[in-house]
Amino acid sequence: MSAVFIWNIANTFLSEEQLPSWLDEGERCRISRIPEGREKRQRIGALLLLGAIVERHFGDTTTRILHDANGRPVVAGYPDFSCSVSHSGDYVMCGAACRRDGMGLGVDIECALSAEWAGARQVLSPREKEALENTPEDRRVEYLSYLWVCKEAYMKALGLGFSAPPSELSLQIDLSYSPAVVSITDTPFEKQADWRTDRIGASYYAVCSPAGGPVPQVRKIDSLSAV
Repeated sequence: MSAVFIWNIANTFLSEEQLPSWLDEGERCRISRIPEGREKRQRIGALLLLGAIVERHFGDTTTRILHDANGRPVVAGYPDFSCSVSHSGDYVMCGAACRRDGMGLGVDIECALSAEWAGARQVLSPREKEALENTPEDRRVEYLSYLWVCKEAYMKALGLGFSAPPSELSLQIDLSYSPAVVSITDTPFEKQADWRTDRIGASYYAVCSPAGGPVPQVRKIDSLSAV
């Protein structure tokens, strides 16, 4: 089973009262401390979407989703079932799949980055910095945005987050295709991967899964009932 959804929550009412009963107390407390606003709505929406995906897979509402020490969602009792969440603006993105070859599924969605993004120095490899310099100025936002979401999705698929420096992972972003085609030029993690990338609104997103298998399609929905 594999599934990836992007839910537009712009016109959906979301509140703490809707948090599912299976949510662990630690995550519930973290959400309660977030001030009312977009971030809280994103967190609640992501949990509801992930819960709907897991319920569809396991066929009941009793399966518990916990969070590990890094805040990563995990399904209790199913260590080989991989979950990943992200959000940007009015969009929440969730993916779930069975692990394969020691690697899970990773998703990431982010608003477009500035071509002058200060964080680029810390996350780009030397080869990526050179590629950025050789990218036409009017496409540098696109290059950086795809690069960042693809790196995030890869690290999530490995279950590492950014516990390892992202600059150690070097990717090639081929903008001659639309959406961009991604490949690994260097990685210290000994895991090859494939990506699916695209844009939605002002955001860029990526899905990363183990190399050699199909990368799940992304379904875009406006209602949780569409899961």
